[in-house]
Amino acid sequence: MKLESTSIKFFKVDSNFANDTYVFPRTNAMNKIFFVSILLIIFISGCATMSGGLKELPEPEPGNVMIVGTILLENIDQPFVFTYFDLPMKVVLLGKSEKGDVTHYIVTTDKDGYFCLPNVPQASYLLKAVIFQEPGKIPNIIANDWEYMDSKYYLMRHPERGVEYKADWFSPAQKSRIINMNIKWFGLKTALMQDKSIAAIGEVLVNEFDKNLKNERLRTNGHPYTREEPLTYFKNKFPGSGWWK
Repeated sequence: MKLESTSIKFFKVDSNFANDTYVFPRTNAMNKIFFVSILLIIFISGCATMSGGLKELPEPEPGNVMIVGTILLENIDQPFVFTYFDLPMKVVLLGKSEKGDVTHYIVTTDKDGYFCLPNVPQASYLLKAVIFQEPGKIPNIIANDWEYMDSKYYLMRHPERGVEYKADWFSPAQKSRIINMNIKWFGLKTALMQDKSIAAIGEVLVNEFDKNLKNERLRTNGHPYTREEPLTYFKNKFPGSGWWK
């Protein structure tokens, strides 16, 4: 799968999130780019369903890498009101090549939060944003500006400015063929999520786990999670894949 950078630098999410509707700001001169970008995103989103419903994993192509990860979202204010999110999410990844070109990818997780993006170019990758939507409610975005290494993730409710495809800081590129982003846990505040303001913004708690979770509570009185770490999960799901050889 060959994916090219586009000149579209950010996107907005509208109320048709569940139908994979993306709105891109553009001028008339950008219409051609716009349609190419839409096709690219539909293609990437389709590939992303590999992590949940694919019957086989595409074999590795020379020089390419595969990205795997898991996202967990949990309420940290009222554990018995809405404890965790058991629904597919959109994950926005950014990759920066050695030449400095930045490419964005949008993948969809399965209901357990696993995602997989195979056969992308060797680069430095980071998790830019997670987009999710409770049934019957407006979309929410967890994003990071990545101005520096310790930049924080924050929660936005259907923000007007959307997610910008840029980052000032990237970690050094990993040389391994598989990039494991591990299990990333985000703790969200109910009060913020119930705020009716269209642009409510607040910082979220973040933690990362590189091991299997077996009935573990990631906070006091939290939801007990049982999850395989991403690499183990996909090895067990596709044991004959050439990615493990």
